[in-house]
Amino acid sequence: LFTERLALLLETGVTLHPALTTLADQSSNPAFTTVIEKIIGDVTEGRPFSEALAKHPQVFDSTYVNLVKASEQGGFMHQVLEQLVAMDEKQQQLNSTISSALSYPAFLILFSIGVVVFVLVAVFPKFTEMFKQIRDQLPISTIILMWMSDVLRTYWYLIIPAITGAVGGLVYWFKQPKGMLMLDNAKLTLPGVSNIFVQIYMT
Repeated sequence: LFTERLALLLETGVTLHPALTTLADQSSNPAFTTVIEKIIGDVTEGRPFSEALAKHPQVFDSTYVNLVKASEQGGFMHQVLEQLVAMDEKQQQLNSTISSALSYPAFLILFSIGVVVFVLVAVFPKFTEMFKQIRDQLPISTIILMWMSDVLRTYWYLIIPAITGAVGGLVYWFKQPKGMLMLDNAKLTLPGVSNIFVQIYMT
């Protein structure tokens, strides 16, 4: 919304500083208002707009900053901003498509895990005594399930934080450059998943 409004103001002939001031006044997000005000301060001191944006990488990524820098040199900023708006809309559509494509498989996986945990924790223990009496006759798969059931029921207070920490660690890792690269490679190489992402990226 910021980029779209800024492009519109610049297209109508408003210069950068008044345009940014207008957007700061219109912003309903206090944190983003602070960012805009810092950008206004840098621009007022004579720094290039792109340099002011680069100080806020959590809001404006390197692609955004570099395109704005190129537009400053070429004198076609509002056109570049319009392209950035179009890119953002396409990215949102792509994210929505990916979420829709993966939501059902993710639901099935989570549901299956939930069923397995329920069976191990609530159903399997009812047969524990019977299984112990014929333990020597049980297949290795059943013995492993008995062990998993005991571990889940005995150490659940350790397993839950461990899983939460592992998931949090993976989320953090996949937000880092190396993690993002690994995730992108996985999207295009994993069997059954790669076809979905290739079709999405090609549309």
